[in-house]
Amino acid sequence: MKTSSILYQRYLAIAAAAVLLLAVAMPVLITGRASAGQVTTRKITLTSSVVNASTVTYNVSFKPFTASAAGVDATDILGIVVEFCQDSPLVGATCTKTNGVTAVQVSGSVPVAHTGSPGTPVSFTANDPAGGPMDGNTLILTHATGLSTVNVANDITFSIVATNPSGTISTPGDYGTFYARILTFNSTAVAQAYTSGTPGTHLDDGGVALSTAKQLTVSARVQEQLEFCVAAITGTIDSNGEVPANCATADFNQAATTAVNLGVIDSVTPVAGTSGLSPVPATVGGNDRNGGVLIRTNAFNGATISYFGVQDTSSGRLKVGSAACSGSTAGFDAGSSSVDQCFNSNADQDVAGNDFSVAGEKFGMTAQKYFNATTNSLTPDGEYDGNGTAAGGFAWDQSGTNNPATTLASSSSVLDYELLVLRFAARTAATTPTGSYSVTSTYIATATF
Repeated sequence: MKTSSILYQRYLAIAAAAVLLLAVAMPVLITGRASAGQVTTRKITLTSSVVNASTVTYNVSFKPFTASAAGVDATDILGIVVEFCQDSPLVGATCTKTNGVTAVQVSGSVPVAHTGSPGTPVSFTANDPAGGPMDGNTLILTHATGLSTVNVANDITFSIVATNPSGTISTPGDYGTFYARILTFNSTAVAQAYTSGTPGTHLDDGGVALSTAKQLTVSARVQEQLEFCVAAITGTIDSNGEVPANCATADFNQAATTAVNLGVIDSVTPVAGTSGLSPVPATVGGNDRNGGVLIRTNAFNGATISYFGVQDTSSGRLKVGSAACSGSTAGFDAGSSSVDQCFNSNADQDVAGNDFSVAGEKFGMTAQKYFNATTNSLTPDGEYDGNGTAAGGFAWDQSGTNNPATTLASSSSVLDYELLVLRFAARTAATTPTGSYSVTSTYIATATF
C-alpha cells in the first residue's frame, strides 16, 4: 500500500513536469521564434490614407534587435516579410486579409538600405509567398548574402507600392485600422516558406498599426466683383503711390464732389496752373480738381470703361444750358459756329483743328492712367491717351451715343484699383459768347468674367 502511494506520487510529479515543459515550449511550437527579438522604432508611412487608393507608397522603417558580427554571418538579414492583416499584428496569430485585400504591387527587386552601413542599398528580390501570389497581402524579400546588422541602432528602410484596404471586416467601403507584421530572417528558404500560421524561425519581428481615413473637402466661392467709382478728385496725381485705396476714400465716397471747374476760359493756349486746363487752382477761379475714375474687378477677361455726353437739347457739348447748337457730329463739328453758346469738339484727337495749341474754339478730355503695385492692366483708348498738356490727346464725343458708349479705356485681365485721371481743357475763339457753360457725362464699367 505504501509502495503504491509512492509510485502514484512519482507519477503525479512526472505528469506535472511534463505539463510545465509543454507550457514553456508552447510559444516555440506556435510561433517558431524562441529567440526572436522585437524590431524597434518601427513604422510604415503611407503617402495616402484614402480608402481603396491605389499606387500608395508604403515607406517601411525599423531598427533590428538582433545584431550580426562583423562581416557576413548567420545572423545577417537574408529575408524580410511584411504581412498585412485586418484583425491582428501578432506574429503567428490568424491573419484575416483586409477587406478588398491590400495588394502588394512589387516586381523585380526592392532596394533595402541600412543607415548604419553606408553605400548602395542591397537589392532584395521580391518572392511570391507560399500562400498565394505577390499581389495579395504578403510581401517576401530575400537576398543571397543579406544585409549586415552590425549597428542595430540604425534604421532599415525600404518602400513598396500597394493598394489601401477598401473597408473594414464589418463594413466594406468604410475607413479604419489595419495592421502589418514585420519579420526578419537569416534564411532565404525559411522566409520564402512563410505563412501566417507557420512563420518559421526568424530573427526579429514586430507589429505596426495603420489606418485609412476619411477626406476633408473644403469649398469656397469667390464672387464676381466690380468696384467702380467716378468723382472730381483734388490736385494732379503724379505718382502711383497716390492711387486711392478704394471707393470709400474721401475722393470717391458718397460725399465727394463731381464738379470740375475750369475757371474763366479765354482764347489763349490753356496752360497747367492757369484757367482752361484742369486742375485749375482756386486762385484763378477753378476748384483744383480733375475727373477721376477708379476701378477694381476680378473679371478674368478684364473690363472696359466707356462714357457718353448727356444730351441737352440734342447735344452733349460744353454749352450754356438749353442753348441750340449748330453743326453736326461729322468732322470737327462741321458747320459749327463760333458765335453760338456751344463749344466745338471732336472725338478724334488727331483731327485737324483739335490741337489746343492752335487758335480756335474747342473742348476735350484726356485720360492718364495710374496704378498700384498689384496690376498694371488698364490702357486708355488711343483717342484719350494724351499726356494732359494743352497740345496732346484731348477729344470729346458730344454725340451722346450710349449703345454702345464711347470707349475710354480697357483691360484684358483683372484690375486692382487702377485709376484714370481725366483732365479737361477748353479754349475759346475771340467770338465765343459769354455765359456759364457746362456738360454732364456718364461713365460705365463693363466687366467680362
